[in-house]
Amino acid sequence: MSSISRNSQCPCGSGKKYKQCCLGQEEPATSPLGRLARQRLRTERPLAQDIMAWAEGTYGDSWMAAGLHGAAAVEPVDPEELALMVPWLLYQLPHGLQPPAAAFLAQRGTRLSEFERTTLQANLAGRLSLWEVHRVEPGVGLELHDRLSQEMRFVHDVSCSRSAQRWMTFLAIVVDYGDVTAFGGLHPRPLMPVESTDVIAGIRRFLRVRTKSLPAKRMQTPEAQLAMIVEWRFAVGEQDRRRMEPRVMQNTDGDPLVLCTDHFHVAEADRPTILESLATLEDSHLDEHEDGDVVSFSRPGNQLHAGWDNTLVGRARMQAGLLLLETNSVKRADALRKRVERLAGTRIKHQRREKRSAESMMREAQADPAPRVARPEPPAEIRAVMREMLERHYLTWLDTALPAFGGRTPREAAASATLRPQLVAMLKEFEIEDRRKPEYERHDFGRTWAALGLDPVSDSAAAPRRGVSVAPSKPIATNARPWGAIDVLELMVTLRDVEPRIWRRLRVRANITLPAFHDVLQRVMGWTDSHLHLFRAGGIEYGVRDDELPQIRSEKSVRLGTLLLKPGDRLVYEYDFGDSWEHDIELLRVLPPDPGHGKYPFVLEGARACPPEDCGGVPGYEDLLRVLADRRDPEHKNTQRWVGGAFDPEAFEASAINGLFHRTWVLPEEPPPIGRRTLHKREPD
Repeated sequence: MSSISRNSQCPCGSGKKYKQCCLGQEEPATSPLGRLARQRLRTERPLAQDIMAWAEGTYGDSWMAAGLHGAAAVEPVDPEELALMVPWLLYQLPHGLQPPAAAFLAQRGTRLSEFERTTLQANLAGRLSLWEVHRVEPGVGLELHDRLSQEMRFVHDVSCSRSAQRWMTFLAIVVDYGDVTAFGGLHPRPLMPVESTDVIAGIRRFLRVRTKSLPAKRMQTPEAQLAMIVEWRFAVGEQDRRRMEPRVMQNTDGDPLVLCTDHFHVAEADRPTILESLATLEDSHLDEHEDGDVVSFSRPGNQLHAGWDNTLVGRARMQAGLLLLETNSVKRADALRKRVERLAGTRIKHQRREKRSAESMMREAQADPAPRVARPEPPAEIRAVMREMLERHYLTWLDTALPAFGGRTPREAAASATLRPQLVAMLKEFEIEDRRKPEYERHDFGRTWAALGLDPVSDSAAAPRRGVSVAPSKPIATNARPWGAIDVLELMVTLRDVEPRIWRRLRVRANITLPAFHDVLQRVMGWTDSHLHLFRAGGIEYGVRDDELPQIRSEKSVRLGTLLLKPGDRLVYEYDFGDSWEHDIELLRVLPPDPGHGKYPFVLEGARACPPEDCGGVPGYEDLLRVLADRRDPEHKNTQRWVGGAFDPEAFEASAINGLFHRTWVLPEEPPPIGRRTLHKREPD
């Protein structure tokens, strides 16, 4: 009963009918378990026909219509939905004291073979629930996660394995036959993560359950099952409406995306030089192309992406004696037109403006019957640049205020029990959309999950609907990060612009937050935490929020392992904005912790003491050393008194620093140090 109707929408999400999409890609099951699953289904289908005929004779012709009445609360049941409804009516929904299949088995079970009887008993024990796809084995089946009970199953189903995608959710009856698991009934329309999260919220509210997992007994009551079906059918309609709504597309200024082309008549005598004249404008650049020169207009920075150096706002080119200005919003078009007309004066005359909205371009693309030609894969160096830009985009996205979260950032949403499920659903939909792109354009979302400290499975508990309060779900795991569960980062920290070099080599856990890492650096270097600080990575500054420094983003929930992703990655730590002590921090390597020496952080080695606080930065420190070294200097005694009587710039002892972190600390023997070892072993007290 689990096969998908030929005229159903394909579960792959293409929007096409199943017969026009993935139906022709099916292959017969070749594994022993796959063949056994097919054998069970071939046995169950004629049994289901026999049970329906028996039920009509026993309960009357209207027994099925009566059972479907509650499920049709949203709208009449579509014939395609019978692939789920019929198994549910036969095996799950009691008619009187028990489901029809149970009554049939009690009356006619002795006439069935052992294989038929066990098949029928397994279907009676099947469970209706919301099953999220976690892994797809094409041609074999799906690994599914029950979003209500949190159980896992691997379902052998060749048809669904050809069309399903990770993070889609199915409303299905899953049947364990003992030796193999298969679908006993399947709704033809899977849900995307956003809608399935709403369904989970509705079911939890209906059952008044606030815990993460639902007991199986609560899920198998007729009321709970009917709630699942009604909520699901409503969500399918909402999903269809969402897909039909035109996407609101904007440029990075937040303006509606409209491709504008302004046409200007250019005096004949001025045509050869007009582009060169426009290239004199501020932040403009003349580029030579095979089909003619183009002037690009830009401005520093970007309103949406803090890591971008500039924003391209428009282009100018000559075509058939006309000057064309091309922009992607009406606001940019108006501003650029004023700049150009102010410069060119009477040499140009505006004729008209062409406008194409994003919606109209999407309609044209959908109406175009011509097959799409696959784009050629760009060269390796271009792919590397694209990947770097993509990584930078998602790193910036983590700290971008989004309307979907009420103006909060994804990091802040991850820390909110109410917003976290919405964030999880959004990321899952990003992943589904991303898999439709060529391999070289895809993002590694594992890093994004880890950067937010989220588990896409355990942190996907449904968010409450408006006006509904639920208990907070599990807090973010403190050990979540891109590296393994307990991996360690080995770092080199060097104070910039000071000679001889002041440096430390140390190890910290990858999940350490920036505020905690700031505390570590203060102790490791020898500062007294008397001034402000910030971290600078990827063009973004993280620190303590300050109204006078609006460019600094909150460091509170940022983990070091999300900024230093691979050996060679760097960031800058600046301490004391007056003296401006900048520290270069480089990731040397990623290591699993030593089981015998699992206390972190600890310092491996280093050299020289950090300068005294408030000594005036690098120039002041150089003067201080010169004065302290010269007893005849008139400022020698005052300076010596100011530093507390004595200052040894060569002083450094790693064991003393590690003693600040741990009462007992032992130096690991592996790996060998970089440079001269200055570390001393400290025995247990």
